[in-house]
Amino acid sequence: MNGQLFVNTDRDLMMVLDANHRIIAVNDRVTEVSGLSVEECAGHCCYEIFTEQQESGSPGFKLRSCSEGEVSFSDLALRGREKTFHVDSVPLSGPEGRSGYSLCIARDVTDVRKMEEKIFQTHRMETIGMLAGGIAHDFNNILTAILGFAEIARAKLSAGRPVTEELDEVIAASRRAADLVGQILRYSSSGDQGKKALRMDLVVKEALKMLRSTLPATIDISTDIAREETLVFADPTSIHQIVVNLCTNGLRAIGTEKGSLHIRLGKVVLSSSQLPAAANVGPGPFVELTIKDSGNGMDKKTMAQIFEPYFTTREQGEGTGLGLAVTRGIVQKYNGFIQVESVPGEGSVFSIYLPAAGEGYDGVEEREEEDLATGRERILFVDDEPAIVNFGRSFLKSLGYHVETEIDSVAALAKFTADPAAFDLVITDQTMPEITGLELARSMLALRPDLPIILCTGYSAALSEHEVHTAGVRSFLAKPLDTRILADAVREVLDG
Repeated sequence: MNGQLFVNTDRDLMMVLDANHRIIAVNDRVTEVSGLSVEECAGHCCYEIFTEQQESGSPGFKLRSCSEGEVSFSDLALRGREKTFHVDSVPLSGPEGRSGYSLCIARDVTDVRKMEEKIFQTHRMETIGMLAGGIAHDFNNILTAILGFAEIARAKLSAGRPVTEELDEVIAASRRAADLVGQILRYSSSGDQGKKALRMDLVVKEALKMLRSTLPATIDISTDIAREETLVFADPTSIHQIVVNLCTNGLRAIGTEKGSLHIRLGKVVLSSSQLPAAANVGPGPFVELTIKDSGNGMDKKTMAQIFEPYFTTREQGEGTGLGLAVTRGIVQKYNGFIQVESVPGEGSVFSIYLPAAGEGYDGVEEREEEDLATGRERILFVDDEPAIVNFGRSFLKSLGYHVETEIDSVAALAKFTADPAAFDLVITDQTMPEITGLELARSMLALRPDLPIILCTGYSAALSEHEVHTAGVRSFLAKPLDTRILADAVREVLDG
């Protein structure tokens, strides 16, 4: 075979591979897209051309061998071109009937993936709007606790009485507020946070915590959530979105009547006979998430359409019909599948199956509580919020540090420029008028490249941790600033 595959299409890349995934022949589209000649392609593994990875076990290459007519799929990011391809692989018989050969047909789905992400983000925003009332309710409850216990503490202090219990309540309520903000930001964030091993039980509980405040008194919610063996490789935001989508779908199915939602999570082992024909995954251990509602149920015609984008059985203005389409897209992205059972008048059951992560990984690190790290170094603390400046000064001084503060980033730069050696560490907020924290850091590092800097932010969608570290900043902390995390970060960058 001379390496030229005389089958050409306007859209698809086609390659014939041997048993070792080495290219035997390609069509014209492969050479057009890759920029390589037929001779340069021949003999190479396809993942070398697409991802520059040296082994097929790499994250960019997930093509499985085919047998008995089964089809495997993989998304390959084209090297250096920000392209994504959807690959179908089917077995071929080689010379003299030898097996192990395959024909790969790769279709460019870059624009489709971008459109999917836009749809995902649109639906996230739609759901946040629906949850807004419950979120505001939670926040008002938290603020009531903070203000109430603070006023009680002030009255007790006037009378010379201890206020430890009241302050503990204020701290606990403040942490609940920070947790709620974190949930909202994680859910509303665009794009993946990164696929990693995570405990689904923790993510499911977090999502349900945000949902509970939105439930009317007529809805009873019950759970059966395993605490062990719920590890999957996924993006936590996406798992959060699955739970919210399916629960809100169940709530809408129940409507204004009394009803119930039951959420169950646990590990199951499925055999080949238990997998649906369309599932793009082999038998083995899965984490199963089941959400059962007591709504009106669906007939077979409706069930056949529920995963179509914009399909909805509700009145105009009661939803875009994206929820289930988005959910299926997320599940398929993580090589899982969905099963639905429903009977008109008896409710519906949605079951999500995601491949379980490997054995022996618990993903949880625990450490004993230790005393806060202390020091004697000189710190410049910069933030345009006076209350945060006062907190930074008081807390860091209590640890033994010598602290100077500024609420104006321009004044902070002037102070540093006058004597770049005057400080051992700079801690700065990111969002400030005139000069941002990152701009301030770059200016200071231009004068003193070895300066340790910690950048803090309440929220900045345009700022990534990679960008921060590339600029030379040593540590990137999210507000609200936890005292232990701040103390450890200060010691870490100073000792770095």
